[in-house]
Amino acid sequence: MAQPAYILSQQTVQVNATSPDGANTLYITNGFASFALEVNATGTQFTTQQGTFAVLLGPTLTAAQFKRAIATASLAGLHYQAIDPVQATGLQWSLSNVEADFDDESGQIELRFDVSLKVAGAGTYAFTPSVAFQVTTLAMI
Repeated sequence: MAQPAYILSQQTVQVNATSPDGANTLYITNGFASFALEVNATGTQFTTQQGTFAVLLGPTLTAAQFKRAIATASLAGLHYQAIDPVQATGLQWSLSNVEADFDDESGQIELRFDVSLKVAGAGTYAFTPSVAFQVTTLAMI
């Protein structure tokens, strides 16, 4: 189950469009979403923390109006601290499985993404607080 993320800011542009399936409106939503994922290393081996996060955004539509949504995202913040830089032997972070789809309960678009953090080295800590995203939604209004 996805952990909640929170909208820090978002902007949506509505554009008239034409498509063969009758969709006539394109929504482009950009913004930042906040979440919290952190990891502490206790030894020389990598310590990993992973999480799946979700946030609702964009216009409110009916299931009949919604046609398709696509998304892209990137990490927008990363904090790294090593108590002893000599012992800090590695840091890896990744953002994957970014997807957008219609949420039947809210009528909004649900943005979902997976984040992974890995650190190695005693006293090494990493934290990532946010992503930047763009979600494009095709609808028939």
